[in-house]
Amino acid sequence: MTNQKEAQQIAKQFLETHNLNFPINIKKIVNILDIKLIYCNFEGKGTVFYADKNQRLIFANNNLSDEKLRFEITINIAHILLDNHGLIFEGYSAPSSDLSAKACARELLLPETEVKKIAQKYNGSTQKIKNHFKVPRELVIQQIENLNLTYTIEE
Repeated sequence: MTNQKEAQQIAKQFLETHNLNFPINIKKIVNILDIKLIYCNFEGKGTVFYADKNQRLIFANNNLSDEKLRFEITINIAHILLDNHGLIFEGYSAPSSDLSAKACARELLLPETEVKKIAQKYNGSTQKIKNHFKVPRELVIQQIENLNLTYTIEE
């Protein structure tokens, strides 16, 4: 089982290896990892992820906002990077693997070095940082707090 620090390191290595620009292009990562991404409508929130040695599938819920959907898909990408297999309904996987996957996803979407630069550029404006990275505001606040940076919340 991968801990959160190891998960963040795996994300950093993936970003470096594939020289990805920010905000990251989810479709590019899906192609790199040979994932079949299927958009559909279903009740509830989140995504459904399935992986075994032969295939990787992510079923993404079209009923989510674009920002939330990016995060949910990236959590599933993180499960793949962390070599988690089986059927995972987001929010219902083992708590430790879910925390590690979320830490990995956060680093993929909001890498520490990029967040520091952009936070400085926008004077800690969570709205502008959120728009820059195309992620939910709560995720921006979480990463900024993890980095002990100052921020402002605009409505």
